[in-house]
Amino acid sequence: MKKINLLLSYEHRNSFNNYWIVNILHDFFRVIFIEDDPVFDKTDTVIIFGDRNDIDYIKPYQEQGYKIVNEHVWNSGPGDPIPGSMMLTNKNWFWYCEALYYLSVAHENYYPTKTYKKLALMPLWNQKQHRDLLFNELSDMLESLIYSYVTKGIVLPDDEVFSSSRYNHFNPTWYNDTYFSIVAETEITNDPDWFMVSEKTYKPIAFYHPFVVLGQAKTLEHLHQQGFETYENLFDESYDLEYDFTARFSKVINNIRNYKPIAYDMLTQSKLEHNHNLFFNRDIVMYQLTKEIINPILEYFETKQ
Repeated sequence: MKKINLLLSYEHRNSFNNYWIVNILHDFFRVIFIEDDPVFDKTDTVIIFGDRNDIDYIKPYQEQGYKIVNEHVWNSGPGDPIPGSMMLTNKNWFWYCEALYYLSVAHENYYPTKTYKKLALMPLWNQKQHRDLLFNELSDMLESLIYSYVTKGIVLPDDEVFSSSRYNHFNPTWYNDTYFSIVAETEITNDPDWFMVSEKTYKPIAFYHPFVVLGQAKTLEHLHQQGFETYENLFDESYDLEYDFTARFSKVINNIRNYKPIAYDMLTQSKLEHNHNLFFNRDIVMYQLTKEIINPILEYFETKQ
């Protein structure tokens, strides 16, 4: 069966542009980039479009009746698709995307050599009010942390803040030298239609690290639904069910301050192994990616004929 064209752009980027995703897409589509001057028409082409601020790029194709997938895969919000397009969202994209990237650079081979020099790893990047609250609340503990706040000019040791893959950068010493991760997620809202678990949460899952999350309510519940385990043996995870942010924040802080810094026991080690193995299970990732991302695009193409 002839593959349909999947049209991308080097200049007008979207979530599908990364090489580790493009490598997968080649198995299902004839991936073409508009800047390479390919031959295509609307009878055999789907266009991936990501940024509504870039609407002038997609408008000519829209007017000609091309099939357009308006991707918003990094969250589950209903979005506001351009007229006539397919809106594609996903709650699990960051797992699939991060796992495929880390597999492409063999990070699945990492195994920790624990030193426990510091209490926790706390990477903060873009400034947000809840991150300011977290940073200020833990100001008296910063010497016990490996931490960053990039928009404040504070970076992790040996980080690559100017790299094109900076959000995916991994330094084993960050995890070797700490007991757990303090994850300050992107979103803290309680809107069920705007739910996002980002790469910030999946990094400790990938790299054998317990974690506590300052994010949206039911973040841990979502991870459980995906098959991951969390660390109720180390933390009071009732914070995950607190819809009031002040109460949730207070419980997260108490978890950090009350953590008992002892070497991982057998239960914790079992959870770490399980999460790492599930995160890097390529068969599961590809099965889910195909079902949730690839097949809906193919079905959209067929139904729009």
